[in-house]
Amino acid sequence: MRSSVEFENEYVRIELKGGIMCAFFKTELLTKTIAVEGVKARIKLSAGMSYPFFVNLYNVRSTTKDAREFLSTPEANVNIVAAAMLINSPVQRIMGNFFLAVNKPQIPLKLFTSTENAIEWLQQYNRP
Repeated sequence: MRSSVEFENEYVRIELKGGIMCAFFKTELLTKTIAVEGVKARIKLSAGMSYPFFVNLYNVRSTTKDAREFLSTPEANVNIVAAAMLINSPVQRIMGNFFLAVNKPQIPLKLFTSTENAIEWLQQYNRP
């Protein structure tokens, strides 16, 4: 087991790296149940501190409507100052842009196809 892993289950791994909270989804379908479980784990790991949030969605092929709605709520965005979503397909870009347009997250959120660019963008929100 890696020492940097903070939380892991069959759907997601969440860790804090360099002042950025990172989530790596392992599932092809992101449901509300999985989203709620991941948010609870992230909030517990943040221990009351706010962090930029990097989300690797490479494995996710579909997200349910109720998961998208939940993830745009203030409850789901507790302790997040900004979020970068890593995508790797045109379908994910369409889904991500749909999420941004319809669910209108209350925090700065951008889509990226490069981990380096996503982390670089999040650094502006990282506390010194």
